[in-house]
Amino acid sequence: MKLKLLFILVFGVLVTLQTNAQSQKKPLQIADEFPVKISTKEDYQNAMQKGIVYSKTFTNKGSAYIKLHITDFNLAKGDFLKIYNPTTKEEYIYSEDGKIIGTNKEMISDFWTGTLWGDTIKLELYKNSNTTTYNGFNIDRVAYGHTPEKINAAFKKLDNDFFQESICSADDKEAIVCYDGTEMGRKAEAVCRLLIGGGGLCTGWLLGCDGSVMTNNHCIGSAADANNTDFLFNYQYNSCNGSVDEASDLVATSAAFVQTDATLDFTLVTLPVNPTPTYGYLSLSSVAVTAGERIYIPQHPGGRRKEIAVNTDVDPDPNGFARISGAGTGIPGSRVTYQADTEGGSSGSPVVRFADHLVVAIHNTGGCNNGSYGRSDQLI
Repeated sequence: MKLKLLFILVFGVLVTLQTNAQSQKKPLQIADEFPVKISTKEDYQNAMQKGIVYSKTFTNKGSAYIKLHITDFNLAKGDFLKIYNPTTKEEYIYSEDGKIIGTNKEMISDFWTGTLWGDTIKLELYKNSNTTTYNGFNIDRVAYGHTPEKINAAFKKLDNDFFQESICSADDKEAIVCYDGTEMGRKAEAVCRLLIGGGGLCTGWLLGCDGSVMTNNHCIGSAADANNTDFLFNYQYNSCNGSVDEASDLVATSAAFVQTDATLDFTLVTLPVNPTPTYGYLSLSSVAVTAGERIYIPQHPGGRRKEIAVNTDVDPDPNGFARISGAGTGIPGSRVTYQADTEGGSSGSPVVRFADHLVVAIHNTGGCNNGSYGRSDQLI
């Protein structure tokens, strides 16, 4: 009885410690958000003429991008909001009840606008109706994206130093394009960069053939997060020296929320389109990983173009490759550990076993050992 009670107490303490540690995890923040108080209701309802009835420019010199958080979006049919970069002409259009999400074309009235790259954007509210009963919309936050230089340093500002994603000794990560023509390179095509809300950055990956994406619970923790996430694929260089950018593919700006778990730190969402015919997909191993097995981690560290951790100069296998140093236990949420290099922004990356190219864990913590609270057999 005493041994049983001791086990229960230890189990409870472990779960509590794991839950508390994971609750402090956050996506890498790559934007500065500021509150604003803008209402278009009066301009929209009182406008007698047709055409542009409200306009405003947002600018912040040197910003990489700008996003707006809109609430209470409510326009009459035929009226619309246009938000665009006046230099590149890239634009987003919103109408009626706001942002379209999902395959059923549902609309949400509270949302983050799409990402517009550059340090200046302009919004224009067009009215073609004669209505005075609709309310326009409000803007309550603006996000100014960090420059690449600032993004590279931002992960150092995460709240809990021990649980940061970490480079172990030398940085052994490489550009993913260096592995073109290999099975590791092919599997890594399913990995994407996530931009959540105004400026949260993580990594995700296609799980299974139906267009579902797996990432951490601390990255996408709710349906609201899923509705306001950009899923960017093929964000990489097209040469191994990292000098030329490949054309990337913004597959979706929202996803349907399916399931989440804070202890195992995973979330599953489904995209409104299925990109697996183009990028393939990954599968979970039903067999628990064991210490010593060789692994690799494709990821978007620091928000950069896709990289991969294959080699390590700390606790490598006899050939210099990264391997599992601790395989966790049977307790749900026990930590799998490894010395493969990661950084802020790598949260949610798949930890892939080299022998069969199956995912054995979902990366979420660092400190060297780096690690995961989501072992694949427990995720299943």
